[in-house]
Amino acid sequence: MTAQKNLARATLTLALVSLGTLATSSALAATSDYDDSTHKVADDRQSPLSPTAIEATLAIAGGDAYGLGLGARLSHTLEGGVFLGAAYTHYLGSRVEVFGLETAWSADKVMLEGGYEFWWGKVGLRPYAGLGMVWVRSSMSTSNVLGEGEVLSDYSDNALALALGAQFTYAMNDSVYVGADGHFLSAFADETDASLQIAGRIGTSF
Repeated sequence: MTAQKNLARATLTLALVSLGTLATSSALAATSDYDDSTHKVADDRQSPLSPTAIEATLAIAGGDAYGLGLGARLSHTLEGGVFLGAAYTHYLGSRVEVFGLETAWSADKVMLEGGYEFWWGKVGLRPYAGLGMVWVRSSMSTSNVLGEGEVLSDYSDNALALALGAQFTYAMNDSVYVGADGHFLSAFADETDASLQIAGRIGTSF
């Protein structure tokens, strides 16, 4: 009888110790995963940045109307990783001179964007699609080494544009990031062709 009581006590003691150990381990894990600065449980799959961000972009794009592009983007990421954004880019275009005639192109682009974010620690990937407008300008003039030549034609057009691409992001801290953007742009305008565009990005989140 005494042996049975001792066995029961030992079993009860072991169960209590096991429960205490499990509770302590869970509390320590929760404490280690808790981020006091954001009051959220840390998760490498979550963005380390704040949800709203503004950034500057420097792009290089194929096509006479594009070339070097300077732009900006405003974006907001919803819970779950879905993001919405708006972007503007001004393209310096190009100039070509043939037999005394100079042709110049330039363009502007405004896009509304949507996509989804994936994060692995400080590294993020954002596949996205964009829909917007492209304004294209071209002019032809005679060359004149002493000053501006005579303008022979001046053409402008605007068209619907579609972009498909992805953005790479590296979070330097909880508010500053750098990255790259690569996308394929198709603008339905007479003066433009499909364009592959690559841009560097630097921004801040808040």
